Amino acid sequence: MERNKLVLDLNKNKEFNYIYKLTEEQIFSKLVNLEQLTFEVTDACNLNCKYCGYGSLYSTHEKRENTFMDFEMAKKIIDYLYNIWSVHPGITSPRKIIFGFYGGEPLLNMPLIKQIVNYLESLQPIPDTIFRYNMTSNAVLLDKYQDYLAEKQFDILISLDGDEWGNSYRTDHAGNASFKRVFRNIQSLKEHYPEYFNKHITFNSVLHNRNETQAVRKFIFDNFEKYPSISELNNFGIIDTQKETFEEMYHKISSDISSLDEDFFNSSIEIMDLFRVVKYLSGNVFFTHNSLLKKTPYNIYPTGTCLPFGKKLFVTVKGNILACERIDQKHVLGHVNTNGIDLDLKKIASLYSMYYQSIKPLCEKCYRKPVCIQCMFYISNIGAKHPKCPGFLDKQSATEYINNLLSILQARPDLYEKISKEILLQP
Repeated sequence: MERNKLVLDLNKNKEFNYIYKLTEEQIFSKLVNLEQLTFEVTDACNLNCKYCGYGSLYSTHEKRENTFMDFEMAKKIIDYLYNIWSVHPGITSPRKIIFGFYGGEPLLNMPLIKQIVNYLESLQPIPDTIFRYNMTSNAVLLDKYQDYLAEKQFDILISLDGDEWGNSYRTDHAGNASFKRVFRNIQSLKEHYPEYFNKHITFNSVLHNRNETQAVRKFIFDNFEKYPSISELNNFGIIDTQKETFEEMYHKISSDISSLDEDFFNSSIEIMDLFRVVKYLSGNVFFTHNSLLKKTPYNIYPTGTCLPFGKKLFVTVKGNILACERIDQKHVLGHVNTNGIDLDLKKIASLYSMYYQSIKPLCEKCYRKPVCIQCMFYISNIGAKHPKCPGFLDKQSATEYINNLLSILQARPDLYEKISKEILLQP
C-alpha cells in the first residue's frame, strides 16, 4: 500500500460523504430498530471499587443515593417503544431487542428485573421480533439468583480483574475483598449450568497497576475456559484532586502486548483502529451489491459518535434518557416522568446537529476523520465555539498513525483475514 498517499488523500476522497445535520426521521428509524433498552435499575452497589466510573475519581455522574427504579417507570418506556415496534417492522428479520439491566449492581433490584421480564412475556408477541435479556454484574449475589438467570437465558457480563491480587481494588464498603465470594459464585454457576455458562457468560477485566493483560486472560481462561475483554481506566472527567491517584492506577494495554503477540487480535484495543482502516480505506469492502457496480459515497457523521439510539437507549434510575450508559450523565435527551415519555426527536436532532456544527471546523481539518473513533461526548467542551478534540490529527500525526496501523497489517497478514471474517462479516 502507498501509505503516505493514503493519508494525504483522506480529506479529498470523493467516496466519503460527510453529513453535519441529523433529522428526527433518522432518530425515529433508530428507535424502530433499537438494539437494546437498558435500565439503570439501581444506583446502589454492594461493592466500592476504587476505580469505579461512578466513584470518587470522576465528575461525570449524578450523586449516587441508593435509589431503586420502580416498575411504573420501566413500564412507561417499555410501552412507548412497544407501540412503535408493533406498528413499524424492523430492517432485520427477526428483529432482536435486548433488555439490559445495569447499576450500581442490578442484582440488588432483582424484584424489579423479574417484574420487567414477566411484563415483557405477558405482551402480545410482535411478528419477527425477539426479546432477549442481558446484565452487567459484579457476581456478589450471583448464587442467590443463578437458577432464575439460567432459566431466562440472561447474557451476563461479569466483572473480574483476574486473580485475588488483580481483583483487590474490588472491595465492599467496609474494605473487605470480594474475590473469594465472587470466584466461588462463578464456579457454582459453571458447575450447575455448564451449557448455559458456556453460551451466555462473558467477562470484562479492568486493567490497572495490580494486574497485567496476559496474566488476567490466562487466569480467567484456566479457571472458566473463557477469555475476558480488557478495559483501560476511563481517563475522561477525572476530578482534579484525584488525578494523582488515577495516574498511579492507570495501566495501558499497549504496555503489555505488542502487535506480534499471538493474542493481539483478542487483547488490543488497536484492533478497532485496524478494523476502521480495513473498512473505510482498503477499497476492498462493499456494503451492498450495488457498490460493486457503481461507486456510492459512504455517509459519515462527525467523530466516531453513535447516532442517538443507534445502539441503545439508556434510562437512569431517576428517569433520565441518555444515548448510552458510558457518557456523562449531563447529556440528557429526554425523561420518563409521571405524565409519560418526554422525548422530542426534533429537539434531539437539532442538538446533535448543533454539536456537529460545533466540531465541523476541526473535522474539516482533521486527517483522521474517515477512521475516527472519538466519541464527541468525551470532548469536554462540545457545543462550544472552539471545542478541543483529543482525537484530532494533523497531516503529520495522521501519517504516523496510519503508517503504524499499516505496518501492523503488513507484519500480521492473518489479522486482515480475521478482521474481515470475524468483525466485518458480523450480521
